[in-house]
Amino acid sequence: MVKEYKSNTFSLLIQEPKYALQVFNALNGTSYNDEAEIQIDMLENGVQLTVRNDASFLLDGYLSLYEHQSSPNFNMPLRGLLYIVKLLEPYVENKALLKRNRVYIPNPQFVVLYNGNETQPEIQTLKLSDSYLNKDIPSSLELTCVVYNINGHYNPKLTENCDAIQGYMAFVDKVRSLYKGLNKEQIKAAVKEAIEYCIENSILPEFFRKNRELIEENEMLDLTFDRQLELATKDAKEEGIAEKALQVYQNCIARGMSKDVAVEISGIKEADIPAS
Repeated sequence: MVKEYKSNTFSLLIQEPKYALQVFNALNGTSYNDEAEIQIDMLENGVQLTVRNDASFLLDGYLSLYEHQSSPNFNMPLRGLLYIVKLLEPYVENKALLKRNRVYIPNPQFVVLYNGNETQPEIQTLKLSDSYLNKDIPSSLELTCVVYNINGHYNPKLTENCDAIQGYMAFVDKVRSLYKGLNKEQIKAAVKEAIEYCIENSILPEFFRKNRELIEENEMLDLTFDRQLELATKDAKEEGIAEKALQVYQNCIARGMSKDVAVEISGIKEADIPAS
């Protein structure tokens, strides 16, 4: 199953200027309050936010790409590079780069909000240069991606001062407490109940009422994909363990040990022992 579908819950949330401004202000320490100041466009797997200042866009302009991740991904700077190049194209007129005058562009900003189950730092900065094959040669091209862990007690100033992030995590935490990861119907039921919980407890109620069907559909796809990935990872790990056990078993036999002793030392299953 390929994880390609309509906007996930986080993307749906910050497609709305009201919540987008909250997230932007929380991340940047700003206090924008005019929804007309923000323009939102969608890229595949990302949300572009353009915030402008009445005085001068060129002096106070941001081109922000925000993503949510439920699993660590060290390729985010490379993905960000490709995204930002696409985002900047509209700002460059045909042949403008051949002219002498400087071409001004908005300030790129790439942020990932992480809420997965794996333990991760509170804040970490991923660099494009970490992916370079030869790190002995200085490079003139760098791109950073700041990853904020929004789980639990992490980044309290960010989560406590932003209803959008706080409400989103309340929804995620409720789904996690209900979801047992057994089948699609249980996933669907957990997401549906979490939405009802948020509405009943005044957690972004307007958002969840309006987007109920999309959220149910997309979260079910998301969790189903994550479950399949989890099972695939588990299978690969078990295969690796079996392969290692076989190597130990074969080494024991090569040293003249009996089959019973080799089995006991290696922990190999009888079914994994090749026929002699």
